[in-house]
Amino acid sequence: MSGKNLFLVGAGHLPPEKMFQGATDLLGAWGGVLTSHQCSESPRKVLEKFQDRKGLVCLHGDAAMANSKGSTWLEALGAWRHPTVLLATPMFSGEFSGAVAAYSALCKNLSVPLLGIVQLGGTWDFRARQLDGLPWCGYIPESPLKFSGPKSLFIDETFCNDDNLLELAQRLRVRLLTL
Repeated sequence: MSGKNLFLVGAGHLPPEKMFQGATDLLGAWGGVLTSHQCSESPRKVLEKFQDRKGLVCLHGDAAMANSKGSTWLEALGAWRHPTVLLATPMFSGEFSGAVAAYSALCKNLSVPLLGIVQLGGTWDFRARQLDGLPWCGYIPESPLKFSGPKSLFIDETFCNDDNLLELAQRLRVRLLTL
């Protein structure tokens, strides 16, 4: 399994600019380079390029949708054993669509090495994330470097500080070691 690249996949519909912002925010703490690809591209051709690189790979589009050859990006990520993080944004109500749970289950079914789900924006609700039983691993606020005031952090109930993205990256690295 590749331990150098982390693939970021939207759980449901995520606007490309929101995914790119979340990936950019995380990149400083993760390290390496950020590359972006469309899910309409051939997974095999793209994945062959990433054997010796380090960084984040942001996949734009529906990674569960079959391409012209009948396969999906999620199938390819599972077959190639590329560590993956699902990115999810809450609805206006603060709840998440069923697509988040569906993508998580699909990753499990396809043997995708899923490190967890990261919430992009909205308000982090620690109790609700605990109760939904999904593998949440963190939260990236709308503007993590500009936000002032208390921010409920990741998987515990402490408050974020300027190191919140470093803590998220560390949590992902630990999960990567346990795959």
